[in-house]
Amino acid sequence: MKKPKKLIVIAAITITLAGSGAYIGLNKNAEAKQQQQMNLTMNTLSVEKGNIKSVVSAGGKVSLIDAEGNNPNAIKIIVSVNQYDVSQLEVNQIVEINAKAFPDETIKGTITEISNKAEEGESPTYNVTVAVSNLILEVGESKYEEISVRKGPSKEYGKVAKIEKGDKFHILERKGSWMRVRLEDNTQGWIQKHGVKLEGIDKKDVKVKIASNDTILRKNNASNSKSLGKLLQGEEVAILDKKENWYKVETSDKTIGWILENNLTIQSLKDGMSVTGTIIINEKNDVIKIPVMAVQKDEKGYFVTLASTSEKKYIETGITDSEYIEVTKGLSENESISIQSFKGSVENLGAELNSTMEKSIE
Repeated sequence: MKKPKKLIVIAAITITLAGSGAYIGLNKNAEAKQQQQMNLTMNTLSVEKGNIKSVVSAGGKVSLIDAEGNNPNAIKIIVSVNQYDVSQLEVNQIVEINAKAFPDETIKGTITEISNKAEEGESPTYNVTVAVSNLILEVGESKYEEISVRKGPSKEYGKVAKIEKGDKFHILERKGSWMRVRLEDNTQGWIQKHGVKLEGIDKKDVKVKIASNDTILRKNNASNSKSLGKLLQGEEVAILDKKENWYKVETSDKTIGWILENNLTIQSLKDGMSVTGTIIINEKNDVIKIPVMAVQKDEKGYFVTLASTSEKKYIETGITDSEYIEVTKGLSENESISIQSFKGSVENLGAELNSTMEKSIE
């Protein structure tokens, strides 16, 4: 049986060599077909303004800041980021958090810590800690002519902004004599609390539930204040005000008193819940943007092709979201540019070439 197999192979080779002229002709036909399929078509695009958001996606879990679980609303989120994306991250970047339990709700958080050591595994990852603000935040106002906003809760940290007397902001966190705040332009940082005048809360009459049975409603915001009665787990109250870790509430029977934060269910995210995080690296609104595929590069730099003259026009670029790129110089709104696209796909071309080969051999 071995000899006939060898003879068949030799015969096949002989046929191939003998038919080399036909094969060359076939190659020419295939090349012509390829050229026809791969011809470029030029689409015209009018340059417009829009928004660009550069992001990094990550997954993680919710955990309590207090390991003993004394305050179910004080949570943090740990997400894992790959080694290629971690270099783009910075403390204070905004993170949009989504959980399967609340598909229509997006909760905003802030990066507070980035690990400098990779976690072991097939693909090295870095842990990123995200702080999530409560549903209801205190509002502060600057008491002094000028206050420095810093990256961390110490004068050793660099300055990220300055606020002036009368400027208002949200208070996100307290640590000793410092407060983490969010300014009107969404800049976040730390300021010393002695320069802050408290202005109440940003939302009133928000409905929340009592977290545990026999919760004491007190007359004032102090643990030794007079008891006005006890509330049951699940009972709904409306929040009227907040002072540090005390909330002023109104019950269903119109009784008004104060309750400690750890006795209220304010935070929708729970310990152990899996979440996804979208970390906003850079975001710009109302900028000139064009599709990335419209940009080409040569020895002089980046350029686009003008639709009217087919000439190159060199541009300067900014941030990108992988689909669109910002143009900082060189293009104006409503200018027309050309974008190259292929008439046929390589996969379709390959299938047609295979079909032509099979018919020729037959």
